[in-house]
Amino acid sequence: MWYVYELRNESGKIEYVGVSIQPKKRFRFHTTARPRNDNGCGYFFGRTDLKLNIVGEYNIKELALAEEGRLKILNNFEWTEKTKGYYNRKFTAEQIDEIKAKYIPWKYSTHMLAKEYNVGVSTIKRIINQKTYNEW
Repeated sequence: MWYVYELRNESGKIEYVGVSIQPKKRFRFHTTARPRNDNGCGYFFGRTDLKLNIVGEYNIKELALAEEGRLKILNNFEWTEKTKGYYNRKFTAEQIDEIKAKYIPWKYSTHMLAKEYNVGVSTIKRIINQKTYNEW
């Protein structure tokens, strides 16, 4: 089972959206892991004002990731996607709209867009078909 979760502060503001099989363990990692070399580990180290809120449960990982992406964009967070070589590619809402506008079948293909944005073709296809970035 995959869980989509939010981390909210005491005033109710969402500070993070994530997906995990074990959200409680992930929450402990967020708040107790010591920061190391700016790799994102321990971003909320030492915070006691955060609360874990489970947003949804999914049997399929892709559905959970799609919901995570939708919530991140809805709450003005950057959405990241792992690409080949385990690098993260970040897209803003403007870039998503730009990709959708540029795509013209047989003229400006998904392969051309993938090369332009330095991502895989499957990433562009998911954006165009709204599998990862749902309309809000």
